[in-house]
Amino acid sequence: MTQSSKENSLYSYRWLIYIIVLLLYCTGSFLRLSPGVIKNELEAAFALGAVGFSTLNSMYFYTYMILQIPVGIFVDTIGAKKMVIIGGTITALGSALFGLAGSVPVLMISRLLIGMGTSAFFIAILKLQTQWYLANEYGFMTGLTSFVGNMGGALAQGPLAFIIALASWRITFLSVSGLILLLVIASAFFVVNRPEDKGFAPLHAPADAAPASQIKLGSILLETFKNKKIWPLVLYMFFAPACSFTIIAWGPAFFTETYDVTMLTAGNIMFIQTTVFALSCVAIGKISDLIKRRKLPSVLFAAVNVVIWCVFAFAGNRVSLPVAATLIIISGAANTGYILSLAIAKEISNPEFSGISTSVVNTAPFLGGAVAPIIFGTIIERYTPMLSGIALFQKAFLLLALFYICAFVSSFFLVETGARNIYYD
Repeated sequence: MTQSSKENSLYSYRWLIYIIVLLLYCTGSFLRLSPGVIKNELEAAFALGAVGFSTLNSMYFYTYMILQIPVGIFVDTIGAKKMVIIGGTITALGSALFGLAGSVPVLMISRLLIGMGTSAFFIAILKLQTQWYLANEYGFMTGLTSFVGNMGGALAQGPLAFIIALASWRITFLSVSGLILLLVIASAFFVVNRPEDKGFAPLHAPADAAPASQIKLGSILLETFKNKKIWPLVLYMFFAPACSFTIIAWGPAFFTETYDVTMLTAGNIMFIQTTVFALSCVAIGKISDLIKRRKLPSVLFAAVNVVIWCVFAFAGNRVSLPVAATLIIISGAANTGYILSLAIAKEISNPEFSGISTSVVNTAPFLGGAVAPIIFGTIIERYTPMLSGIALFQKAFLLLALFYICAFVSSFFLVETGARNIYYD
């Protein structure tokens, strides 16, 4: 086989690996964001209130968040392939259990299992990218990953509302479980950790550092935590995604209860919002790679969301349905500013331990996703006896405005890497 043929085979095979794991990540995003559209069905079947629904939604984020650092360690040691297979199997079990749940405790456990299983997918994809793609492709590939993954979240909006209008939500989750098992089998046969494991030449020169398996994990974590450049990323990744997850969870209820639209209409608005978010992930990744800037887009996008949620919090009673839908959609596009934080995390860290560094940063959004919706739901439940409609939601939107202000402030402390690894600079 000629050198050109080998390169073509490598480029083809890496896309096969990427698509398999990406589809798993897509199903994980679907499962993560699905409760918002089936809120009424869950409340009817399990007698859940606002806090109960928010707690159920947050169950996913607890295990996902707790496991991010362990997943990063295991991805760097036992490899991405094994983590994808283990995570996929647990996710399939959780989705099946969710579809079969007959009580609130079982429902909660199923969400915990889904969070546990899906926690492996994104870090595994990022690790595979560092082995199968060049450094100048990271921004675009991270954006593409976020796009496809978030299209899974988009399918959990309007399309899911349409599906459950025709069939049971339980059948939907059982079907997703079967799809995940098929992808796990494909992963076992086709996913490979590194090009050289498949007989290809490595894309990157070997690093001077010893492999992660030969270094004490405590030393790796300590080095990561002592990196002062990583902590502004953690703060940014806590506040901005916390709002994003809260909006997805409560967006359908906001539109149905404030503007008296059907759940299908509300789901379609959120579908557009999530789709725009996904497209923006690709765009911001590509633009960031081209202009070789990570910090500037992060600052600008945070500023846009500060303005939008201050409008909702302080002037929401004067916002019509078309304007509200437009602002929610623009907010979705601007939410992608935090996606670049994952690229920055790789570029300020030792390339050998990229799984650990990105997992530390990726813990923050799921901590925010666990905390913010519960606070939001508590505010809604607290003021429900006295307020309704937009006046009720304005109280809770103050939380989102505050969180976006914090994200905006933290964005000024992000390090500009120039879209390259600066660890050895």
